[in-house]
Amino acid sequence: MSFSRPLAIFVPHVPPVTCGVGDYSARLLETWHPERPLHIFVPQNGDGTVPEPEFRGAPVEHLPMREPALRAALAAVGDCDVLVHYSGFGYHARGYPRALIRSLVAWRAAGRGNLIVMLHELWDTSAEGTLRAPIEWLHRRAVRRLAQAADTVITNTESHAARLRALLPDVPVLVRPVVTNIPILSTSVSRTAGMAVLFGMQGSRVRSLEALGSDLRALTACGRLNRIVLAGGGDQPRSSSQEDKYIAKYLPARAVERFGKIPAEQVAALLAEAEFGLCETEWKDWGKSTVFMTYAAHGLNVISPHAGLRLDPPFAWLTHPRELLGPDARTEELLAGRTAALRRWYEQLGGWPRITATFRAALAREVEL
Repeated sequence: MSFSRPLAIFVPHVPPVTCGVGDYSARLLETWHPERPLHIFVPQNGDGTVPEPEFRGAPVEHLPMREPALRAALAAVGDCDVLVHYSGFGYHARGYPRALIRSLVAWRAAGRGNLIVMLHELWDTSAEGTLRAPIEWLHRRAVRRLAQAADTVITNTESHAARLRALLPDVPVLVRPVVTNIPILSTSVSRTAGMAVLFGMQGSRVRSLEALGSDLRALTACGRLNRIVLAGGGDQPRSSSQEDKYIAKYLPARAVERFGKIPAEQVAALLAEAEFGLCETEWKDWGKSTVFMTYAAHGLNVISPHAGLRLDPPFAWLTHPRELLGPDARTEELLAGRTAALRRWYEQLGGWPRITATFRAALAREVEL
């Protein structure tokens, strides 16, 4: 189906800046290739990143986070459709991009085109009882208005969807979990027994080390794990210090290999070789965890502190580190069954083609809930 109207896309960052939402947007466009003029808007959040003038052949306009500038940018495009990749902290240091939400609601009220909102994050419920609670109350009210104004609302976890449905019972919400952003190599690659990968952004790695550290120490001491590879972006001083502390506390130096941000193909080679993936992702968050989904896609057994807490997919196939102490033949057979089941489950999600089809249908008003 061809479109005459341009498509304006709002996103916190575009590559090469490291940003999960920006990467999601990039992968979506790589699969989609919309046959219409594109305009990419990046409202500045004052973090000092260097503006990118172009992405995937489309102009990128960096804007101040102020209503007049945002409304003027949309007006300059004229009649168009708008796709918003929403993450509060992605756009604003305090997590509440009020000017962006107000501008989008006003634009939609004028009836200029379709508004599709992908809610990667919602208001922060952890702020309850803190000094930030009033801001997040206002943020929740603003997200409510944005969802009400949207023609289609999409999110990535059932927990997000439940919060939105409680807030807006009459607004349909589509749930589309994220998928891996790492290419999958041939399954014929020989895996290395006892090799585990801890992949992801620095904050995610730190949380996994904190949650699994004492168990990893026990597993390396008994020889069940003998090589732990850490890889991913991030160079925040505080997080780097925490990561160093946990590695020194829990992991023997002989067993650790560390990489920074490396090409996706190099990550894929490590994942193809490894036996285990280390992950602390909770049930409420698996749908937005590219780390968890990457392990599932690449056929790794996922070592998690949350194994055994739920029997429904995909957590039914997690492995608790204590299960690996003193493994026997039955344990190895059990692990093989879990990795196979987890991989089949992932493949049934449909990958980027299914996600792309959702956005394409939303803009054509052909969405099936």
